[in-house]
Amino acid sequence: MGNNKLLKALILSFFVSCNSSNSDGESLIEIKTQVVEKKWSYTIPITNNGSFSSDLTYDLTGNSDLVNILPKITKVDIGSINILIKNFTGETGIVEINLDRPSELLSSMTISNIVDSIGKTNSFIITDAQKSSLSSEIISSKALSLIANGTLKNISPLPSVISFEIVLFFTLTYET
Repeated sequence: MGNNKLLKALILSFFVSCNSSNSDGESLIEIKTQVVEKKWSYTIPITNNGSFSSDLTYDLTGNSDLVNILPKITKVDIGSINILIKNFTGETGIVEINLDRPSELLSSMTISNIVDSIGKTNSFIITDAQKSSLSSEIISSKALSLIANGTLKNISPLPSVISFEIVLFFTLTYET
């Protein structure tokens, strides 16, 4: 019987010490992730074969869904940057697009048959080092600077219209 009382006392003291271990007001930090999609949509009337340029700068502080978590971001993972041609009124044509950073070319793509690419997602090739650079920029400045420079070639007939979207996917990891 004496062993049972000792065992009960040990178990009771264990539960008391476990319950009081977080009594100093510390709270647990929870790690969460959020997938972000930023979409830029364009419709360009084409009156001649030529160039176009679009500012893809993204200031995350302007996104009301993100403003509360921005100070708590610990990691950014760039998923992809894609282009989706939604509409083209011409019959033939080629589009070349460069994604430029303020200091360097990020990626380029040539779509040699615009008509066959309507409704299909095309991904820009981005290296791990480039993704890391983009992630660092987002963490440090809460913004991203990109420019899309493009050239339209062999568009027929003229005038025509092209509509497309450039979509950036990334994941934010933050503490709550």
